[in-house]
Amino acid sequence: ELREICVQSKLCKSGCCRRAPYGCESHCAEKGSEGSLCHTQTFFGLYNECPCQPHLTCIFPKNEKSFGIIYGHCQKIEKKKPAKKMF
Repeated sequence: ELREICVQSKLCKSGCCRRAPYGCESHCAEKGSEGSLCHTQTFFGLYNECPCQPHLTCIFPKNEKSFGIIYGHCQKIEKKKPAKKMF
């Protein structure tokens, strides 16, 4: 259940066990909605920010250099339609 204390993401129904920004506890959290911060990597089974909901993609800033964690934002990606063949 959401907001339950957790130790690994695989134990949450949502699939995301998120570390509290301040403090030691981690809680089950919803996956990211459009525009929210996201990350795709876990550290010992925990996320700093949850990955996106299934219909969204975590887009990371291009050419950003940092020694810290770089977060992305959840965005809807339009699927490209195949080009019509002109024969």
